[in-house]
Amino acid sequence: MLLMLTGASTGSTSGAIKNIRLYLLVKCALREIKKLFHPSGIFAVRINGKRIEENDLQRTLLFVGAYLSLFLVLGLLLLLFTPMDVRESLASCAACLGGVGAGKWILILAMILGRLEIFPLLAVLNPRFWNAVKVRFRQPIG
Repeated sequence: MLLMLTGASTGSTSGAIKNIRLYLLVKCALREIKKLFHPSGIFAVRINGKRIEENDLQRTLLFVGAYLSLFLVLGLLLLLFTPMDVRESLASCAACLGGVGAGKWILILAMILGRLEIFPLLAVLNPRFWNAVKVRFRQPIG
């Protein structure tokens, strides 16, 4: 089930958390441990020598938190509204959020959310997104 939540490499089209996000989580955790020993120290998170901006780290943490929260909520919905037990409902959710399974209506929702990534889908559902889009049609020729 953990592998289904993890997903694949960074450039993959699979859903799930992706390896780079997990790598950033580990780097952030190690940075926080360093801060415990050196409270006034400044420690940057780097990947291949390139510094990762703080807002990018925050977005990564937010995405992983939102993904895992969605996993738990959808798993709970499956547990409540289907005859599945806890292990089956969580495994089904992990499979569908990671883009590796088929399912019922709740699982279809989970698969869509996992496949499209959560934040772009929420942006499209936000009315302010559509107010910002201006579509201009050309006059027909003739």
